[in-house]
Amino acid sequence: MHRSITRLAAPLLPALAVSCGPAGRTNQGRGDDGTGGGVDTTTTGTTGASTRPNTDGSDDHGEQPPDDIAADLGGVPRPDPGPATRTVSEWEQMFRDTWDAERTEYMALCDSADSWDFYNASYYVDGLAQIAEATGTQEYVAAAIECVDAMIASARPSTELGGEAFNDEYLGWTSFQNGSTGQEEQLYEAHMWRHVTELLRVIDGDPEFSAENADAYERILVFTERNIFDKWYGRGGGPTAYVYAIVTHMASHWAWICLDLSALSEDGSIVERCTEVVEHIDHTGVPGVPDNSGLRGQLIEDQYAQGSYFFDMWWGSTAPPGQDVSHGNAVVAYIVEAHEHGAYWTLDDITRLVGTMKLIWPAGGDECAEFVDGSGSDACWFSDGWDRLGRFDGEIQYRLESHDVGRGGQLYATGALNAAELGLR
Repeated sequence: MHRSITRLAAPLLPALAVSCGPAGRTNQGRGDDGTGGGVDTTTTGTTGASTRPNTDGSDDHGEQPPDDIAADLGGVPRPDPGPATRTVSEWEQMFRDTWDAERTEYMALCDSADSWDFYNASYYVDGLAQIAEATGTQEYVAAAIECVDAMIASARPSTELGGEAFNDEYLGWTSFQNGSTGQEEQLYEAHMWRHVTELLRVIDGDPEFSAENADAYERILVFTERNIFDKWYGRGGGPTAYVYAIVTHMASHWAWICLDLSALSEDGSIVERCTEVVEHIDHTGVPGVPDNSGLRGQLIEDQYAQGSYFFDMWWGSTAPPGQDVSHGNAVVAYIVEAHEHGAYWTLDDITRLVGTMKLIWPAGGDECAEFVDGSGSDACWFSDGWDRLGRFDGEIQYRLESHDVGRGGQLYATGALNAAELGLR
C-alpha cells in the first residue's frame, strides 16, 4: 500500500502593504502559448467540498468546512488574506465556466501521440489537480486521469518510434512540432509529468480520492516509475545527460517529479535515486556542472530589492538580468510545492520569492518585468508558478483576482487552492 502524504498548511507571513488593483475582472482563455485572450465575465459562487484536513486530520467532503479550518491547520496559523475576497467556490465557478471549451481543446492534445502536445496539455492537468485538491471533487480527478490515460495509451516502444528515437526498451513518444523532427523529447515529457505526479500526490493525500481511484493511481505510478523516471535517468549513460538539466527551470521539473516519487513509490531504488536527485538540485549541487550548489546557490538575497531573491537560469551564474520571469514559473512552482510538503525549502525562501514577485510586478498597475532583476517588460504570465505565491500573501492574491493575463482554468484552479489556504471559503 502506498504511503499517505498530506500537504502542510501554508504558514503565516508577515503583514504586507495593501495595493489597489483594477476593478474589472476578465476571463481570458489561454492559447497553446499560454498568453491568452478573451472577454470580461462576472462570476457567481457554488460550494465545493473540501479536501483540506481539519485540525484533527479529518475531512469534510460534501459539506462547507468549519471555520477552524480557515483559522488553523495542525497548529499552524493561516496567512492573512488581507484585501483578497474571492472565495474557493467563486474561483471554482470561474473554472467551470471555462471548462467545457478547455476540456475539448486540451483532450485533443492528450489524445495526440506527439509529446509537444503533452507539454501544452500540462496546464490542464495542473489545473485539474489543484481544483480537485481545493474542492474535494472527484469529477476533476477523473478528468485528469482521462488525459493521463490517453497519453499512456499512445505510448509505443522506442524501437517502433523511428530512426531518431533511442531504440531501447522503454515506452514513449516522439515529436514533430516546435522544431523537433521525430526525437523523443525529455523536456516535453517532464514538463507534463511533474503535474502527473502532482495529481498522484493529490489522490494519495485524500482518502476518498484514494478509494475511488486506486486502480488508476497504481497504473499511472507504475508507468511513471518505468517509462518516465527510469527511462530518462538511465539514458545517455546516467542522470547527468537529461535529469540534471543545464538550466534551473528544466532541472526543477525533475526535482518535482522526484520529490513526489520519493514519497509515493514503493520501489526502494527509485526512492533512493529520487531522494538524491532532489538533494542535488535543491542544495548539494548538480553533478556534471562546475561551481554550483543547486538552486540554493542560485538564490541571491537582496540584490535588487530588500526581502527578495535574484536567480539566474544558468547554474553558477549570478549575472543580470537573471532568470526570465516566464520560465521562472517552473522554479517557483517547484519550491512552493516542496515547501508545502515539508521538504527542504523554508518559509523565509517563500517570503523572499513573494518579494521577488512584487519587484517584477510592482503595485499600482499591470506592467511587469521580463527578468527577475526587474528589467525589461513582458506579458505578466504567472499561471504556471508565480501565482502559487498568492496562497502565502493576500496582496498578491487580491491582484490575481483581476489579473488579465493567462485567464483560464489553470489560473482559476490556483486561485481556488490559494483561497482555500487563505481561509476564503
